[in-house]
Amino acid sequence: MIYFIGAAGFCLITVCSLCFSIYLYWILQNAVRKGREVPGWMYRIGHAIIGRGGDSYEDITDHSALRELNLLLLGLAAANLLFFLYMRLYKGLNGNAALYSCLKAEFFLILSVRMLWIAVKIGIEIMLCFGKKAGRTLRNYASGNAVFGMIFMSGFFLLLSLMLSGVPERAPELRIEKSRIVIGSTRASELLRAGFRFYEEREESEESEESGEKGAEDEIRKPEDRHFYYDGELAELRYGGNSYGTVCLTPPWGKSAKLKDCIISFYRISSENPRFSEIAVCGRELSDLRWEEIRERPLSDIFSLSPANYREDKWEGNCKLQLQMQPYMLWKRYTIELRFHEDGTAAECSLRAQHTLWE
Repeated sequence: MIYFIGAAGFCLITVCSLCFSIYLYWILQNAVRKGREVPGWMYRIGHAIIGRGGDSYEDITDHSALRELNLLLLGLAAANLLFFLYMRLYKGLNGNAALYSCLKAEFFLILSVRMLWIAVKIGIEIMLCFGKKAGRTLRNYASGNAVFGMIFMSGFFLLLSLMLSGVPERAPELRIEKSRIVIGSTRASELLRAGFRFYEEREESEESEESGEKGAEDEIRKPEDRHFYYDGELAELRYGGNSYGTVCLTPPWGKSAKLKDCIISFYRISSENPRFSEIAVCGRELSDLRWEEIRERPLSDIFSLSPANYREDKWEGNCKLQLQMQPYMLWKRYTIELRFHEDGTAAECSLRAQHTLWE
């Protein structure tokens, strides 16, 4: 919970900083339109957010201050567009991944635009010194610097937020008997209403024995020696007397919860299960998957996903797709793993969701 609150706090600071930047811009625009000065505290912000060296900013509010700020914002928008097109077209990233790259680079884009603008102003100053308008200098406006300075701070907080929590990703979905299971979101109560039942997971040596059914009011506890992947109890999922693999029932809050309130955080099924051919993950039938296709195509394309922050790993007969690679303090991390037989057909599939609130 502490990690979740910390990550949420950074995101809140980022949003507040950006909103305050917009508010400062509105104050400056409104003051210029009415021919007034901005409040003194806004000038003080402009004087406070400066780089190394002396404070050359003046307490002036006029059309030139607003025009200079608008040029800076226009340059920042152009820098973002160019960077997005570079990541999308040259690097070949999908739209979400290219946008995420822009967000991660936002702080450095703001800094670059600022440094370029300073270089341009220095160049103009040199031209004025040797031109017909010698003695005229360009002003530095504290009012405009207050706005752009807060945008600079917003970019810094955004970078920290993304490093701590990343961005939310689309959760993988299962289709079983016309029912939709969203890993990390679907609750056991939804499956119970759809006619599914949960049974104690059977060991291989107990295949001939009937396992006990778990009721909706049964208590599910997180094990003290928690496994990294399982934040609850494993159970066999059945429908109409047929087994449809194994799920993990995870109490959403605290160390225990009633079964009906638990979240499905993990799913696994083997090709030895007679119902393997009926399972679909993100619209793809597991029985249709072949190692040749996995080897040749990106996993995100195979499962029709456009993740922003992800990683694909492939090794002989195995593959793994992870969505949301930053620490899962605020947003869930999702993993799809597949194992294949020597003949190239799918042997096993597992999906899981991880979140710090469940640990």
